Amino acid sequence: MSDSSWFLIFNSQYETVSLALAREKRILHQVTIHKHKASSELIGHIDTLLSREKIQLSDCKGLIGHAGPGPFTTLRVVLATINGLAYATHLPLVGVSGLEALGSLYPTKKCLVLLNAFCEDVYFGLLEQGVLIEAGAAPVKDIFPYLKSCINDETPIIGNAVITYQAQIQTFFDRSIIPTPSFPLEASIEQIAYVGFAKWDTHQTTNFITPLYLKAYSAHMPV
Repeated sequence: MSDSSWFLIFNSQYETVSLALAREKRILHQVTIHKHKASSELIGHIDTLLSREKIQLSDCKGLIGHAGPGPFTTLRVVLATINGLAYATHLPLVGVSGLEALGSLYPTKKCLVLLNAFCEDVYFGLLEQGVLIEAGAAPVKDIFPYLKSCINDETPIIGNAVITYQAQIQTFFDRSIIPTPSFPLEASIEQIAYVGFAKWDTHQTTNFITPLYLKAYSAHMPV
């Protein structure tokens, strides 16, 4: 008999999609597939993970999903799956911003997250002690001068756009960032879970996760 402490967690990244099964806020099993296989294989992997613990989807307490921003086709496929499962089972959902999840690496200081939005644009998130205070999308040449005024020389700048726009960051922010193999590029499924469980504990649930596609909005906006 299920004790209703199970959660399924979904994370869509730039090249992959990850799925995890957690119990008591601890990930027990996870699988990662290429993003091009998400539409055809994701449901099968959900069944596989559940069968490992001999439970059904209805035994889960809720579903946690990465809401974006990111490559929109993959994000849409994964969120359509999550929303469909929630509709069929009436399970509550928690949507997690990838900007917030990646910024959770720095819970005691200000942090700037930059993700590649393609076509010389970036998604950006400013966080104070792990709290997302501003987010948006804009051309690099327009937003970098503004972001420079929001941070200081000690503020960590992380995310995959740091690699894509390394030269521009050196020009606009007057600093050279040399990413190491452990440099934070995208939110991991563990980080999505961490923020998702915190939102669950504060009753920030929904019955439908809307994709966080910041390029649909103005250059920057308060959260």
